[in-house]
Amino acid sequence: MTDTAVRIDGNTLGLPGGVAVRFIRTLRLPETGTHPLPPGLGEFPVRRVADHPDTVPERWRARGGVMLPVYLREAMWLDFSGSAEPAALQVGVGKVCAVSGRPWSDRLSRKPQNYVVLPRQPWLDGINSGSGTVRQFVAVPLGLGATVEGQVTGEQVWGGIQLQSFPLRAEPLAAWRRAQRTLRRRSGPAAGYGAAPPAAAPAPGAGPAAPPRAAAMGLGVGGSMRQEVYRDERPARDWTDEPAGRVFVHLVTPPQWHRITGEAPPPSPVDRAAYTRAGLPWYDYYDEDAEDLPAADELAAVKPVGDWLGTDPAPWQPPTDGQVVPLKNTPGAPHRGAGNCANGHDPAAAEQRPPHPTRRSRYVLPSRGAPRHGGCHDRSSGHSEGAGMGSGAEATSGGWSRRRFVGALAGGAATVALPAPAAPRAEPGQPAPAPATEPRRPAEPSGPRPLYLGTYTSAEGGGTGIGLARYDPATGAVTGSGTLTGVADPSYLAAHPDGRTLYAVDERANGAVTAVRRADRRILGSRGTGGAAPCHLSVHPSGRWLLSANYGSGSVAVHPIDASGALGERTALVTHSGPPGPGQQGPRAHQFVTGPDGGHVLAVDLGTDSVHSYRLDLTRGTLAEVGRAHTRPGAGPRHLAFHPGGRFAYLANEVDDTVAVCAYDADTGRLRIGAPQSTGSGAGTNYPAQILVTADGAFAYLANRGHNSLARYAVEADGARLRLLDTVPVAGDFPRQIAFSPDGRLLFAANQRSGTVSVFHVDAADGGLRLAGEPFASPVAVCALPL
Repeated sequence: MTDTAVRIDGNTLGLPGGVAVRFIRTLRLPETGTHPLPPGLGEFPVRRVADHPDTVPERWRARGGVMLPVYLREAMWLDFSGSAEPAALQVGVGKVCAVSGRPWSDRLSRKPQNYVVLPRQPWLDGINSGSGTVRQFVAVPLGLGATVEGQVTGEQVWGGIQLQSFPLRAEPLAAWRRAQRTLRRRSGPAAGYGAAPPAAAPAPGAGPAAPPRAAAMGLGVGGSMRQEVYRDERPARDWTDEPAGRVFVHLVTPPQWHRITGEAPPPSPVDRAAYTRAGLPWYDYYDEDAEDLPAADELAAVKPVGDWLGTDPAPWQPPTDGQVVPLKNTPGAPHRGAGNCANGHDPAAAEQRPPHPTRRSRYVLPSRGAPRHGGCHDRSSGHSEGAGMGSGAEATSGGWSRRRFVGALAGGAATVALPAPAAPRAEPGQPAPAPATEPRRPAEPSGPRPLYLGTYTSAEGGGTGIGLARYDPATGAVTGSGTLTGVADPSYLAAHPDGRTLYAVDERANGAVTAVRRADRRILGSRGTGGAAPCHLSVHPSGRWLLSANYGSGSVAVHPIDASGALGERTALVTHSGPPGPGQQGPRAHQFVTGPDGGHVLAVDLGTDSVHSYRLDLTRGTLAEVGRAHTRPGAGPRHLAFHPGGRFAYLANEVDDTVAVCAYDADTGRLRIGAPQSTGSGAGTNYPAQILVTADGAFAYLANRGHNSLARYAVEADGARLRLLDTVPVAGDFPRQIAFSPDGRLLFAANQRSGTVSVFHVDAADGGLRLAGEPFASPVAVCALPL
């Protein structure tokens, strides 16, 4: 087996032996009950790791393979219907077999069976749970313990998906091909079985390298659905002993996808309740001539992701009986063909032709438009013929296609409007980006983008609320558009991952946090932080928890976020303890952020010269301290930023005017702080504020208050080392906060004393900064949030 044995064509992976695999977006099922098959919502875009050597982590380059973007808690299924010839395909979730629950192996096994048989198995939606069911694949971050790999093995070192194919030996393959030719002479070609994927550029599928640190995402399980995993009826000797091809599929978050590829990720998943209310189809599939595998003991104890992430906030409406479209046979009833839609099953020809329709409507989402669908559905025969709207294999023998048929209602064309999924950081009314099917260069930004500005309303010369502006992503020019009043001292701002809600601290003695709906600028309410002078807040990547740091009282708080973006009552409040640093009177919590693993949150405390690590209970929103790292006395740590590789972070120390490289352990959440380094400010008075790292991990920038500069660092040794390159005048006074535009091409600096926001162009090649015109005037500018 070589790296070139696995190929990629568009978004389809082709493994030797004619195996074709596509990764399909779908509706997430409730975690209770057993449900019909959910529809397909289009393909996940797939890209080669080798095509992005400068932006992927080094450990990915060593392993090779491909990557795809997936949202937290998004569901997927694997489609095999384009496969050309019989094959045994192993499917691993991390390093655990999704069929047997056993550790990953380079050999086929029958006791228990550790592979699916193609073409009999048309798709796989989840792990084998026996009794004609599987439990849905659902994306979760590594580090929580929620992945199948973590629960079965106690380790989470691989993440992602592994695929490995074993073709037939020469003699049984020749016999199968002869039977296929005979069948075609008798009945004509069977549409939808597919041919071998077209030859395309290689997609390296490297074998196992040394286990890396935790990757971004892995697969846990969600709800149960009716789907069988079929027993292999062939003699074991028919399959080759050695695998012919193997590929590793990395799962990345949408922000990581954008940073690595320069492409916009797909829009967030469609509203599942709205899909069902619109009368669109769900599916049921049963093959009466195949035997289902028993449940895997190792997989029986796997808990759903809701045990870690909490109750699923998305509304659910079960489909009606009339919405569930039978594919092939119906349980307990032999399938009979009917007229031109005949699809009768001949057991003797079970492997001589595809035994299934090519599943499940591929429900295509136009850019924020309504899907059009039409065609005829013959419920008595359990399949339909109609207008297809998709790519890839067609429906077999006229069968209802879960992949490409977009839904037939009342036998006629119709238009059903569904709420469009919101693309992250998309402005209301703008089209959601469609999944890309071919590699492309990063798109040039176009059109003005929103910019939100924090201030102190109680300060002399301060603003009256959150400043509203727009910026040109090409030129960096900023234009004011008003003020959102009703929020007192909104000194720090953050946006929800779905882009719909803005959050602000109310930095007052009785501290609070406020939620604002961006679409109509409606204030959704405020909640007390339980402390004084909150100066920082951030949103957990799950979008379910708001973290805030109370500077005045030295405490940190957690608030739940509901489906509307509004805040609930506080679920956690922890006051820091420990001896104060030189010149300090007590704890001063200055920042509260989520670690790269998603399960740990870290609070930077200036007053106690420490960084506190907590495990965040993603079900209850509570905090449990797991570690505490200390700087040298009197450093006064203020702000922490993680390298995209997840193993290192950078700490800005306000009081002693230094920065430090920190090692991070994702398994424990603990930080180890390194030696202090120069900020480039020289001998004058300087107070470092915020530090940022570019998306590719190549450069870091530090805001220097007093020196009034931006220090530029080269990030070396995969994040383990910072090297000061130079400092650039900030064109303002006292740069308190800095932020990148989402595409990383611009850097914004909020200058508190001069009341301005400076914008810089960022050179991707050398990290150089170039001022983009005159700074924008904004009263007591202490935060700039470009979206």
